[in-house]
Amino acid sequence: MLHPKPETIASDRTEAGKLQRKLLRAGGLVFPADDWDVPMLMLEWQATGLELPLDAWGSKAKKRGTTGTFHFYQDDYKFTQLLSNPMALPALYPKAACELNFSTDLNTPLAYLMGLIYAKRWTSRVWQSEAAIRIWVDVNFAAEQAPWQLLGVPKGWRAYSTRGCGDNFQYNLDQWEMACERAETKEIVFLVVGGGKKIKEQCTKRHWIWAPSFWERATGKFEGEGAGKDGR
Repeated sequence: MLHPKPETIASDRTEAGKLQRKLLRAGGLVFPADDWDVPMLMLEWQATGLELPLDAWGSKAKKRGTTGTFHFYQDDYKFTQLLSNPMALPALYPKAACELNFSTDLNTPLAYLMGLIYAKRWTSRVWQSEAAIRIWVDVNFAAEQAPWQLLGVPKGWRAYSTRGCGDNFQYNLDQWEMACERAETKEIVFLVVGGGKKIKEQCTKRHWIWAPSFWERATGKFEGEGAGKDGR
């Protein structure tokens, strides 16, 4: 059970209202859903490998056909406009995308969290159904949230992404285990963005895909490895 801090509830209600309005403006697409009415992703349009270059959404001037995969491991405000205009991403002709990664923690009210999960899955399903974009399911969240965060992800899904957690590799390992449980196999493709040398070494050891963050490239670290020029 998630227990919010009392002082956060009022502001989260306001944010929930903003989220609802953005989704309403996005149009009337309705997709097959699970028992919680969360849109189900399409197994046939899951990622099978990392399409390069990997770019953070909004990290560079938008030019068609110059990005293989977009990710959203960055500040939420940089991508929330996609909730009201999800086709802005397909307009740039990427081959794949990681799911939207909204900032949450164990103090996030469950009602608000469910709205974010719906928004994440709905946007991913739009990209699959309307533009044949392959999807990496986001697992950048605490294990305690897994029963909700994986709603709409069919069993057998094998493509997952997350953000590297610096010195706390156990956090990423827990995410990998959650992904394997959902996939019902350890034969998955697991993408980790950033986190530094220690995370990169652990990813290499386990045959995960690792890509440097935007900050790591901007500071000259890991030049020429993993992602495209502007991967964040």
